Amino acid sequence: MFAKIAKNHETFNNLSFFLLEIKKYAIFVPDYTYIYKKNRPIYIMNVETIRDYCLSLPATSEYFPFDETVLAFRVVDKIFAMIDLSDTEWFVLKCAPDYALELRDRHPEITAAFHMNKKHWNQLNINGMLSDELIRSLILHSYRLVAAKLPRKVKEAHPEINL
Repeated sequence: MFAKIAKNHETFNNLSFFLLEIKKYAIFVPDYTYIYKKNRPIYIMNVETIRDYCLSLPATSEYFPFDETVLAFRVVDKIFAMIDLSDTEWFVLKCAPDYALELRDRHPEITAAFHMNKKHWNQLNINGMLSDELIRSLILHSYRLVAAKLPRKVKEAHPEINL
């Protein structure tokens, strides 16, 4: 299985670290952008691409609200996303309650967020089968939810927020 997957991956020999998951028939390469599962590529976002996308949204900043490992992204002063840098497998996003339940039913990689209000927060396994497009759309959904609830004065001070 390993040799078959390695043949499909031209730059495999240049990568410094890999983990062979025999149980799932996959190779996870942390410093690369995709894995193979059952001989088809699955594209995954990593911490850097998630960070870049979050910071590309208007009036967004990052900070460490709890400790030196939990990175939070906020629009003005309200958090819309978080990731623990010591365990980057899970990414936490705000979500509309009905949509959150629908996503959890459809995708096993999406569950209620640990230590957060389960009604409004989802955690995503970014190393799973979720597409980059879905992850980006969920980040934007979270951003829009939080931005919509900002006070009118703040919205007027930051007209770029209206996406």
